[in-house]
Amino acid sequence: MGLFSSYIIIKTVMQKAKLIIFFVTALLISMPAQCFGRLVSGEVHDKHTKQAIAGVAIHSAGKSLATTNAKGQFEVVVDDTCSMLCATKQGYEQAKHKLKRGETVVNFKLQPLSRQLDDVVVTADRTNKLLSTSMGHVNLTQQEIKNIPTVFGEADVVKALQLQPGVSAGMESFAGMNVRGGNNDENLFMLDGNPVYQLSHFGGLFSSFNVETISHMNFYKSAFPARYGGRVSSVIDLHTKPCDFQKYTGSAMLGLISGSFNITGPITTDKTAFSFSIRRSWLDLLAVPALAIHNIKQKPDGKKRLPDIRLST
Repeated sequence: MGLFSSYIIIKTVMQKAKLIIFFVTALLISMPAQCFGRLVSGEVHDKHTKQAIAGVAIHSAGKSLATTNAKGQFEVVVDDTCSMLCATKQGYEQAKHKLKRGETVVNFKLQPLSRQLDDVVVTADRTNKLLSTSMGHVNLTQQEIKNIPTVFGEADVVKALQLQPGVSAGMESFAGMNVRGGNNDENLFMLDGNPVYQLSHFGGLFSSFNVETISHMNFYKSAFPARYGGRVSSVIDLHTKPCDFQKYTGSAMLGLISGSFNITGPITTDKTAFSFSIRRSWLDLLAVPALAIHNIKQKPDGKKRLPDIRLST
């Protein structure tokens, strides 16, 4: 009888204990997060690009609370004593936010960290011609061609070559050249691997090459590679600028007697691009007033002179 009574008492106590545990658990689940602290969420973005920043450390009073995810989002639980949230990321200035009472959403905009770097000095070794097997070879970039002074101030490929050692100009200010005693027709001009036979316009005053489209050129005065062949004096291998598949770029040049323009850019980024160049002479514009004055003087005699217009491709 005593054992049975003890069993009944123990069973009753256990049932009451289970009931108490159940009610306590339900109460804890139903309690809001504010009972344990305040839930604060937000996002972190770059101040300039507005892009979300991942891996930003969110901390308060030296205690790390959370790190932003790939979308720049974070969630932290803070108590009522927390008054300041800080966001820190390498490469950005630290951002601080003073929490207001009951505030649950905090967004940060980080300022990229700008630092004044020391001066950078770039050095290079001078090419030793005595140790090179390439004889009589000169490489000129577009900027080097533009820096060479020419008549009328217009950059010109052939006139730049006329100032090289071993090269003599045929007639002053005209596009002709003789290399080491050779004739003018013994020079091979190539543009992107294609031979060019017409080297000048307007009787040699203008070169056929638009400098705004030239990237660089290789000038061989002697011992030029056998792959060129066909000439005995020199080889001039010119290369045009590659198209820009990322952004639009361009350049322009204005001279006393002509002007040129070049633009390149993407049609479809990283897939298709274009390059457009044009060059025009001002001589015809200058000739029209001169011919008009000449015609006025010749009008009493019944004479009239018209300007000649010629197109070439």
